[in-house]
This record gives sequence, C-alpha cells and structure tokens, in this order.
Amino acid sequence: MAKALLTETVEKLGTELQWGWDERWNSALMVLQGEEGQAFLLKLADVFGTMWTHENIATADQGVQDLAQNMGGLRAGQKLYATAIEDGAIMYAASWPWVGNSHLSIRIGIYGGDHHLSVRTIFAPDSLKPKS
Repeated sequence: MAKALLTETVEKLGTELQWGWDERWNSALMVLQGEEGQAFLLKLADVFGTMWTHENIATADQGVQDLAQNMGGLRAGQKLYATAIEDGAIMYAASWPWVGNSHLSIRIGIYGGDHHLSVRTIFAPDSLKPKS
C-alpha cells in the first residue's frame, strides 16, 4: 500500500523538478524559490489535505505529534502535511522556509515503518546511482 500511495503522490505533485535525497531525515528533498515554492504548497495541500503548524499541532493525532517532535517541533512558518497509511505509519510532507524566506525546503517521507527505500526509489531514483 505504501508504494502505491507514494507513486500516486509523486504523480499528483507532478513536478518536473528533480527530487534529491536527504540522508539526515531519510526523505525526498526539493528546494524551491519564491512563487514556485508557494504554488507547490498548494499542491501539497491538495494531496495531503490537513496542514499542521506550530499553532495547531497540539490538536493532531498522537502519531502526527510524535512525527513533529521527532523533526524538532514546528516553528513559525513551518508546515507539516500528514496522512496515516498503514500499521501506524504516516506519509508526510514538511515545508521549512529558509531564513529570509528566499527558499523553501520540501521533504517527503514516511514516519513509523521501514519505507525509506520505497520513498527514495519513487521520488529520488537518481540518488541511488553510483557517483562517478
């Protein structure tokens, strides 16, 4: 189920931009600028539905709160989109603005389960190729 949902998500987001891989968070990573970043947030809202911020995270399900805490909590300007998938796992997208709001980092992953390779294979397959 996770692989099918990830594939559907990457198709819905439909970006022609290249996803990279963030080793620290075991998530797909994309960095966007300006209007492009704001437009992408609208796509995330359409795909994930619920958006959590530092103002409303306390009302989220415990699993989503645990995810937010694991990521260091939510600060002003940061957004977390989350969908429960299977066996307590949560597919998420995190939006973290850079200082000065010049760029926006978007991370997509699965929390609570061993799905990192599926995320990487679907969102950032080029990151699996040997570096020359």
